[in-house]
Amino acid sequence: MVVVDTSVWIDYFKNKENSKTKLLEKILSSDKQIVLPGIIYVEILQGIKTDKKFNDVKEILDDFIFFPMGNKGTYLKAIEVYRTCRKNGITIRKTIDCLIASVILENDFEFLHNDKDFDSISKFFSLKIVIMKPNNRSPDTSGTEMQYHL
Repeated sequence: MVVVDTSVWIDYFKNKENSKTKLLEKILSSDKQIVLPGIIYVEILQGIKTDKKFNDVKEILDDFIFFPMGNKGTYLKAIEVYRTCRKNGITIRKTIDCLIASVILENDFEFLHNDKDFDSISKFFSLKIVIMKPNNRSPDTSGTEMQYHL
């Protein structure tokens, strides 16, 4: 199961083509299940200006697995993520990113993002980041990365 961050969804819904939206399209056409944590659901939908676009996007998102945001342990993990990064000289800009990372870590989800804070977090925590691997047509789960080639 894979979580797709708001940073990728926004580009996808704005029809911005980049390596991350291409990977999302590949995932959407595969048998991978997409998990949608509540906070990502909120982040995506709150910024939509028109009711029509809101309803269209909501209908798409509602097809995925909605994932509530855990318990007290989830929040303690988010605190650990922030504090570990901070102790190592890295300040994560948004607390929500620490919370998203904690949900991913607790549930061993794969993760597609386009946000440098998650790159920083992955230096200290084993996020399974979805990346593109050249010359590989099938998914590869070597190491802690789920890799696709487009």
